[in-house]
Amino acid sequence: MLKKIIYITFFVFNYSYSQSIIKEIQLLSEVDSTSIEYAHIIINGKLKTYSNQNGKFELNLDTKIDTLSISHLEFRTKNLLFGDIFKNDTIYLQENSNVLDEVFVSKVKKVTKVLLPKKSIRELNYGNKDLTFPYGFKIAVYVPNEEKNNFFIKKIVLKSKNKKAITNSKFIPFKVNLMTCDTINNIPDKPIFKEDLVVGKFENQPIVEINLDKIKEIPFPKNGIYVVVSLYDETYYLDNGFINKPSFGIIQLRKNSKFRQLNYYKYFGEYKWTEPFYSKEKIQSFNFGIEVEN
Repeated sequence: MLKKIIYITFFVFNYSYSQSIIKEIQLLSEVDSTSIEYAHIIINGKLKTYSNQNGKFELNLDTKIDTLSISHLEFRTKNLLFGDIFKNDTIYLQENSNVLDEVFVSKVKKVTKVLLPKKSIRELNYGNKDLTFPYGFKIAVYVPNEEKNNFFIKKIVLKSKNKKAITNSKFIPFKVNLMTCDTINNIPDKPIFKEDLVVGKFENQPIVEINLDKIKEIPFPKNGIYVVVSLYDETYYLDNGFINKPSFGIIQLRKNSKFRQLNYYKYFGEYKWTEPFYSKEKIQSFNFGIEVEN
């Protein structure tokens, strides 16, 4: 009888000990305590999850956590210790503030333009299907500056061929940046943002507009700029049940277009920027661009 009691006690203890410790955490704004949705939760350098529409996410505290960062386009990145995570159910983030305050209101009417690749009249029939690109790739689309006035970049614009998002579709995270142009080699040179901007889109979302007003005032360089899109590590998408990677719209370029696409990938052991033949021949390019304002 004693042996049975010991065995049952050991079994119950072992069963309870083996259960994962799941902790729910909510992200709120320091300013007004509103929930922060779609913040990226990065553990040990890899994206693990993101906050839902109520600003909540779950962590498995049985998993070893050396570093945890919370990143969001409109808030300052927050780095946490394991003790902070264990003690708190609510985490507050500081909002990004505009780098330059407007000193006066201009009487001149502002002009806003969306600069995207112009579709060729011979646009190939790809239907309404967007395209993906391989893990480990970065895709850059060059946006030429053909404007006569001084403009500032207000938004990054990623246009899709889709008409509307799928109802109740998943939010798929990815990253973007802007890069200056190396005019000698005609490739991306220096990133505008020290860290890539953490963003995302829903499946079949028609357009993604990334507002840069709260982050940095960016003059539109005279020699143009690159819009760069990259994916997270492959394991994130697979581990979280994503059937598809983020997909983006494509377009056939006009023959006289100065827009072009470059791919960043490993070539004979070295990462490099290369313009594929379909961009050189104006056959195809991802439909990335910017919104500018004078």
